[in-house]
Amino acid sequence: MLSIVIPILNEQDLIQCSIERLHRLSQHELIFVDGNSFDNSVSLLKEHNFKVLQLGHASRGAQLFYGAESASNSYLLFLHLDSTLPDNFDTKIDQALLRNLWGRFDVRLNGDDWRLRIVEKLMNFRSRWTGIATGDQAIFMRKKTFFTYCTKIVECPIMEDIFLCKRLKLIGKPACIDTPIVSSPRYWLRHGVFRAIFKMWVLRLLYYFGFSPNYLYRLYYNK
Repeated sequence: MLSIVIPILNEQDLIQCSIERLHRLSQHELIFVDGNSFDNSVSLLKEHNFKVLQLGHASRGAQLFYGAESASNSYLLFLHLDSTLPDNFDTKIDQALLRNLWGRFDVRLNGDDWRLRIVEKLMNFRSRWTGIATGDQAIFMRKKTFFTYCTKIVECPIMEDIFLCKRLKLIGKPACIDTPIVSSPRYWLRHGVFRAIFKMWVLRLLYYFGFSPNYLYRLYYNK
């Protein structure tokens, strides 16, 4: 059994069209962690009897931390709301955690735009080469591993996935499940594919050189 932690913020439209898909995961524990939405995200989820934690502020790292803290099961999976897991994902995770202490999936972006094929190939290649995954790739581990090595993620309002992977790389390489998770391309299409790539690489580079997640959060959201 898995505890699947899903951070959300103002996602009422996506939730409405995802209810059936989410219910198919209900054999596992689903934990939605809301970052202070001002729309109907929380009420929609509660209407369908999903477990929802509510934070007073938006911070992806804090959302993952408090979701993990409330998890009842020994395996954690961090999932984006707009990502669809492959068939038998739980069996694949179980097998992967027999060999590795943590892991992630390859990703495929949903859409026919040829630029999305470039993005997904770069993401999967970079992840294999560096051992750093993104949140789109559904990072998983044992709950014990998370709370032994990753509790300071609560201080990361952004770059939480990079922090998580850097900490976990200290104890071993990730399992790379090549059956892809299907993720929405909405971020890339909204911001422009190549512009979004450039922006994310700049942020990652600044993080690598020691700029704080709080500073990068303000930079990312123009605050």
